[in-house]
Amino acid sequence: TYLTKLIEVFVVIAFIAMVILVAAQVFVRYLTTSSLTWSDEASRYLMVYMIFFGMVVLVKERRHVAVPNLVDALPPKVKKAVLFISYIIQLLFFIAMVYGYTLIQKTASLRTSAALFIPMNIVYICIPITGALMAIYIIRDIAELIRGGNDNA
Repeated sequence: TYLTKLIEVFVVIAFIAMVILVAAQVFVRYLTTSSLTWSDEASRYLMVYMIFFGMVVLVKERRHVAVPNLVDALPPKVKKAVLFISYIIQLLFFIAMVYGYTLIQKTASLRTSAALFIPMNIVYICIPITGALMAIYIIRDIAELIRGGNDNA
């Protein structure tokens, strides 16, 4: 889908930017006695965004961490029950991600990052966005499982 391609492009751009920032930091530190004060923080935030949005793609494509050999060895009804329980646990976690952000949002908007001086709620906003997207994909998986169309771990 268009959203998945957009997220994949964002993840690749974030990775490339992170590599460039880290390489620039090493290069500047090697050639001079000083360093880029902001590059470490910027690369850290890029990595966080890259990981969270990468998780969305993996959940959408059902390629997240799983033990398919164990689940596939189960009888069909037990397999369906195990998958259902797994999806519900994941859904609760993703809902907790969204809810957790609402608890810290006011405090985060008052704080700024140490080197970049950006509001921390901009850094943390990836948590509820990705949590909501992953929750939507897990709801899709639950619906398919109930209809009998998805029995993949």
